[in-house]
Amino acid sequence: MNAERLIFPSLIEPLGVKEFEQDIRGGREWFGTGSPDRFAHLLSWRSLNELIRYRRPPAPRFRLVKFGRAVPESDYHRTVHTLRGPLRMLDTARLLAEIRKGATMVWDAIDQAHSPIHALKQEIERALRVFAFVNMYASWGDVGGFPEHWDDHDVFVIQLLGQKHWQVQSPTRKWPLPDDFGEPPTEYANEWTLTPGSVLYLPRGWWHKVTPLNQPSLHLTIGVLRPTNADFMTWLVQQATACDLMRQDIPVLDDDQARARHAAALRSVLDEWLAPSALRLFDATQSKTHYLDPRPTLQALDHIGPGTWEADSRVVLLSTRAEIRRRDGGVVLVVAGDEWWAPAQAEPCLRALVEGRPIGVDVFSGHATSSLVSELVASGVAAVI
Repeated sequence: MNAERLIFPSLIEPLGVKEFEQDIRGGREWFGTGSPDRFAHLLSWRSLNELIRYRRPPAPRFRLVKFGRAVPESDYHRTVHTLRGPLRMLDTARLLAEIRKGATMVWDAIDQAHSPIHALKQEIERALRVFAFVNMYASWGDVGGFPEHWDDHDVFVIQLLGQKHWQVQSPTRKWPLPDDFGEPPTEYANEWTLTPGSVLYLPRGWWHKVTPLNQPSLHLTIGVLRPTNADFMTWLVQQATACDLMRQDIPVLDDDQARARHAAALRSVLDEWLAPSALRLFDATQSKTHYLDPRPTLQALDHIGPGTWEADSRVVLLSTRAEIRRRDGGVVLVVAGDEWWAPAQAEPCLRALVEGRPIGVDVFSGHATSSLVSELVASGVAAVI
């Protein structure tokens, strides 16, 4: 597999990142094309076959769908009885038969199973400071897998192989939330046929209707999630329950004056919590829960000494939201509100890690303190590969 690194700016060419952020993101759709093989390293039919064999997750993450409904698992699985009990296995002949009848194969969060796609997810997280996930869709006929709909997050569609026809329309409601609903549009404003190398960006809430073109098609959708103000306020109320008043029953309020006094008391609690420091804490909480790659370094369970790491070992940062700050004659690595100090000479190495580039353990240790690698690994913000 080609280890080529796909950086975010190349995904949105000829736009620049600043132009995308200012003129496109969240406001309107965008369609771009490029070399047909520019995404070839992400996934192929051969690599997908191997992933299905060795890394296929259970339903509903891996499933077949048709006309918006999941095909029953029993239609493409078989049960093998062993001494330890029944074992459900994929029946490849029946899987292919369902696909021939028009089923679409869906693999949610395929970034968790395939390193080239995972690397792309991380690039987008670093560039846009968002949480991202990648789903895969494979189809072979002319039957749609899903009815027209909108998503509650921004989406980048990357066409890897084959073609699909997309029709899009602006949202029924601006900034819709997951529980919102609306009638599909009677007509669509724009349409494109995505071919290998094409990218389509759709903001949250934009309607889209996808039509297969009776040929093999393989595409990825990169879901981009940013917390809303409603998410922050929900979190804020949860934090404010540390105050006794927030946990009390609402008293009997017989007149407008009593209601006004009670509303003022509640407002005073929220005013106390609704501060820049709360936004900073919320952001740090998001960084800890959403932006750390769950990649262990089991060698660190033993005593870390000169012989712990193999000669070609490299350090990688597990956070896509780390920052570098200069302080006290050195540099500070900041991850989810936690900090690690290093001498100034370590800044190039730390910046490389923040940008997603691995650094040799020997090189890193030569520029930073001898214990910094083990500290970062033990804290779950770095790994040795």
